[in-house]
Amino acid sequence: MVKARQWLSAGILTLALAGGAGHAQVLDFVDAGETCRAAIGCQVAVQPHDAPVPAEACNSEDPVTVTASGERLLLAVRSPDRPQFVSGSLSTQRLEPVGDGCWAAAWRLPSLSGSKLTFAAFDAQSRTLGRATFEGAASGAGVAYAELSADIETVTLNDTIAGIERRVHVYAPRQMNGAPVPVLILPDGQAIRQYARIVQDLIDRELVPPLLIVAIEARMDTPFARSNDYVPHPDTDHHRAYLTFFEDAFIAWIEARYRGQVTREGWLIFGASASATFALTASRTSSPIDHIIAASPAASEADIFRDPPVREVAFHISAGLYEEEFQRAATRYSEQLRAQGAPVHRYCYYSGHDLFTWEAALRDALVKIFGGRAPSDLPAHGGPCPDMASEPAP
Repeated sequence: MVKARQWLSAGILTLALAGGAGHAQVLDFVDAGETCRAAIGCQVAVQPHDAPVPAEACNSEDPVTVTASGERLLLAVRSPDRPQFVSGSLSTQRLEPVGDGCWAAAWRLPSLSGSKLTFAAFDAQSRTLGRATFEGAASGAGVAYAELSADIETVTLNDTIAGIERRVHVYAPRQMNGAPVPVLILPDGQAIRQYARIVQDLIDRELVPPLLIVAIEARMDTPFARSNDYVPHPDTDHHRAYLTFFEDAFIAWIEARYRGQVTREGWLIFGASASATFALTASRTSSPIDHIIAASPAASEADIFRDPPVREVAFHISAGLYEEEFQRAATRYSEQLRAQGAPVHRYCYYSGHDLFTWEAALRDALVKIFGGRAPSDLPAHGGPCPDMASEPAP
């Protein structure tokens, strides 16, 4: 079994992922191993060293290439020096030399024909060497995007607890015609444009009603500020302080500023990675949030569901089949919530810790919440979840 560990010297990096959008990630590396639970997949499962990497892996002139054969995924990086690490859907430091100025890593992953994966290679100074994307022949078209129908407004809110100003972005689609609409909250507000284009497409196709999107940027002024705000830890009060600001200041600001323009209940919150864990903890506030969409939630050492929810909340929890630690956390959270009697919907995708997983999770959950076309009728690259094999794939 591979075990997770954090590459502390890398800390938190802001990576330009699919679509050119920046999204902060904590780089979670795992020790290389020779086995992988095929039913779940592994975030990283490097093949044994005695499995030779074919020389043709370095035939391309591109700085980073990724190819597949059966269940074997091969990534090659052209660089005069050994790359420090590869990140993206999968992450590894184990790159072996293949020929002159070429380095490679291999994974055994199930269902590569349906998979979507993205990679970025970095040198010893954490500079990007190149990027590559793998899309299996049966992976589908993925999410659709629409041009935004209105400008994004940006304001600042004073966080008196942390002693900082926090940037808030608001997107009000043109379809808002005066009737109160639900609110979609994005904790990782720096990614609002990426996610708003997905929501706008669903609105345009009348799969969901108009939504007011209110996005608050993650704090990233110190290496672990985002994670400290979003993920509860038993030994610190950072998360509790941010949750207090979120409920008492941020939610109150939305209710006051948009009084009469938004519904008084039925709000939604969507988070990915660390902010997905934060979204789950929002169920313990008295906010109007009734639907929580948590994609690839990060594990927390604290018991975040120790106390029962303040109100009835529906949960939509997802993870990539190739991000083992996040898949495990998603499963554990789902089981805890079901034990408390909460409605939980699980979604899994043939991808890793990346925008392919997160964007599909947002789209599928929104469509399910608002009773539009079934998620399985939309382009998808999902599969059954390890603990939910009897339920239909999204």
